[in-house]
Amino acid sequence: MENQKKIKMDQILTAAKKVANYTFLLLVLTSGFFIGRISHDILPKVESKPTMKFHKDISIAVNESNQMLIIDKKTGKYEMFEDSVGVTIFKMYANRIYSNQPK
Repeated sequence: MENQKKIKMDQILTAAKKVANYTFLLLVLTSGFFIGRISHDILPKVESKPTMKFHKDISIAVNESNQMLIIDKKTGKYEMFEDSVGVTIFKMYANRIYSNQPK
């Protein structure tokens, strides 16, 4: 009699462990799904295609740290670039002006 109770108790514990394992797995999968969904809404979107900006639509400025800013005149949003980008662009324009000088 006691042996049968022990066997039934072992079967119940085994079944409870399986249920707990499946519940834990389901909880992990569900939470991963919701975390992925929430992070998709929270994280910034990356533009997949390059945008072309025309001179009439933007202003170019340099701040006190020599970082180049490209400011959209319509929205006021700006993109900031390292100082080396501004220097490189300046050298390109300076080279173009120098090579167009009459000799």
